Amino acid sequence: MAKKEVINVAEEHDGNKNKKEKGETVMSTVFFFEGSLPKTINLKDCGFPLTKPIDDSFPALYGHIGKQAGFIAAKEYADKHRLQFTIIDFTIKFDTPVDTVPVKLEELHNVEIVSLKRLPRNEIVQLYDKYINDEQQHELKDNKKAYIKMVENPELLSSVINHDDFKDLKLMIYPAKTAISDNPLTIGTIPNRHWDVITSAVCRLHPNTQVSLEPPGKADQRQTNEQKDQDHVKVALLHK
Repeated sequence: MAKKEVINVAEEHDGNKNKKEKGETVMSTVFFFEGSLPKTINLKDCGFPLTKPIDDSFPALYGHIGKQAGFIAAKEYADKHRLQFTIIDFTIKFDTPVDTVPVKLEELHNVEIVSLKRLPRNEIVQLYDKYINDEQQHELKDNKKAYIKMVENPELLSSVINHDDFKDLKLMIYPAKTAISDNPLTIGTIPNRHWDVITSAVCRLHPNTQVSLEPPGKADQRQTNEQKDQDHVKVALLHK
């Protein structure tokens, strides 16, 4: 499938373009494989591969533009490593409208959705200062460095997602480096504790393949997201 075809598929099937239901959005991820695609895929095993993922959470592509960029990156990665891939779309529902996303730090408490892409950079600095206990805090003296640090080290956001102030947080949106692209992609991360916001999932390019919504169990929680992502793409490493 060529780049243009990938984009066309994204435009035709992007659930957020066709669904305007209040408090609902559609996210996407990819699954790489060799040979035949399994008859059933576990969504929990298909987190979009990040270089430094957030613990106990599920990352996926967010937004129409972010999805297109992610699909193109997945296509290039699959071609490079002689793999195939498929796209999984899944629906998540919230109690509040999706478009009511706060843009100030003081508004972030007790909300369902936080977008760090919409948060001003000076607010990102304050977020790091307040919630992230990092020995490299001295590097965050200006807004640009704070933004770069967020992109390159999204795992630091674990301190935010798992803080009591954000116990109601069901989706955090942020730019992050991935294991399959040199450019940051827009990622939406769902904490495992709120897995039940995912209501349905379909395999876009292979509709006969079932997608299981089995939640991450205790064994999965003990396994780091980084290990999961390494398992997710390890077959590709054989072709390097």
